Amino acid sequence: MLFNPGLSKENILNFKPVKSGYVNCVKKKGKFFLEISRDTVIDRFCQKFFKVPGKSTLELDDIGKKVWTLCDGKRTLEEVASSLQEEFGSRIEPAIPRLVTFMKMLYQNRLITWER
Repeated sequence: MLFNPGLSKENILNFKPVKSGYVNCVKKKGKFFLEISRDTVIDRFCQKFFKVPGKSTLELDDIGKKVWTLCDGKRTLEEVASSLQEEFGSRIEPAIPRLVTFMKMLYQNRLITWER
């Protein structure tokens, strides 16, 4: 299984990625970042006792920013890959394996969910 029991390698391209509600894309000094709010019970415990920040940030390159903007729940992963290939050409190749790896990281960190 690639992401969860409902997804397989055969059908992952037909699923639509959706951004999680607690993540914002912000621009600072010409760079783009995902700003992730950490507010679960465990997060609050760590913040209080270990001085862990309430927000984490993840810097995005231009490809990552484009992927993030396309995670709107309307486009399938295959459509996202096609859009990336159109915009970035050979720079993104091999597009689908790279995209799946990035989406797996986003999903495992609860930054996206999937819709059919």
